[in-house]
Order: sequence, then C-alpha cells, then structure tokens
Amino acid sequence: MAERISFTVNGAARSVELEGWEKAIDVLRETLGLTGTKRGCDDASCGACTIVVDGVAKKSCVLPAKRLDGTTVLTIEGMARGTTLHPIQEALIEAGAVLLLVITLVILLVASRFVHLSDIWNVTGSRRGAKQSPVPTSIVGAKLLGCA
Repeated sequence: MAERISFTVNGAARSVELEGWEKAIDVLRETLGLTGTKRGCDDASCGACTIVVDGVAKKSCVLPAKRLDGTTVLTIEGMARGTTLHPIQEALIEAGAVLLLVITLVILLVASRFVHLSDIWNVTGSRRGAKQSPVPTSIVGAKLLGCA
C-alpha cells in the first residue's frame, strides 16, 4: 500500500510516494536525484550516506524513508549556494581534505550541525549585507573542525 510523505530537503518542500520498503538513501538518490549522498556499506558502518535530519546526523542507508515525513533534511548538495561553496567546504578544500571523499562528506555535514549554516555565511561575510569578518574563512572552518 502506497504512502505519501512530505518533508523539506535542502530548503525545498518535497512530497514523495513510498511503497514502504524504501530507505532514506533510496528516496534521496533515486526519487529526488540527490546523488551526493553516497551508498557505501548499507549497514551504517562507513558513513558515506550521512545526512542531517532535523539537526541530527543520520545514516540514510538504514533510516526508513517514512521517518523523513515532516522533517527537515540537509544533504551535501544543500550546503552550497548555487555555485558558491559553503565556507566549511572552502576551508576543507584549502586544507587539502578532498582526498577522502567519504570522510570529507561526513565532516562537512557533521560540522554543519554545530553551527547553523546561515551563521557561518554571516561570519564570513558571504551573504549580502553581512558584516565582513576579520577571520579568514579557512580559520573559521579549521576552528569548527577542531584543527586550529
């Protein structure tokens, strides 16, 4: 029996029909085309499928899709603003942390849990009308990740 769920993903309201067996990763990748969430182990051990649901990091490969109903979801695609990378993404690139894709994805999403995305955009002055911070983006990102 089909069930319809509605949730917000990366700031956009979405509604999908489920058959009941789907995991969150299936809905994100196959139904919504958000392929930044990676399928790795399918048993929650690797973290490649990490998403943020209502501010909490979750492994989408074991999360029943029906639990997304009424939630707010952030995937890696939701961190950037168009072609402008999020300051945490920029900091990781500057630090050379793009070598291990899975680890980088998890770091980005988990780091974003601790500081609201709009707060980071304000700190670095990337948003229109925001005050320019005297702290370089790479320092902000490094501090968030405990590297500085």
